[in-house]
Amino acid sequence: MASAAGVEGCGIDEKDSRPRGCRCNRKRAEPHRPSAIVGYRASTGVTIRCGDVGKLANVIDTLVGAGANEIGRHQFSW
Repeated sequence: MASAAGVEGCGIDEKDSRPRGCRCNRKRAEPHRPSAIVGYRASTGVTIRCGDVGKLANVIDTLVGAGANEIGRHQFSW
C-alpha cells in the first residue's frame, strides 16, 4: 500500500507504513433513507509513522499526489 503512494521516497521506512483496512459503502439516491442504490464508494487507508516532523509536509504532498483526498486522525506523541 505505502509503496503505491511512494512514501519510501520521503524517507519513511517500509516498516513504518501499513494498510489500514478497506471499505465499500452503498451510495443511495436519497441519503439516510431506503432508496435506489446509485453507486458505491470504496475507500482504503494507510497508517504512517514518522519520527521527523520535518518530513511531514513532503509525506502529505506525496500522498495527495498519489490520490489521497482525505487525511485525518493525526496523532502526535513523544
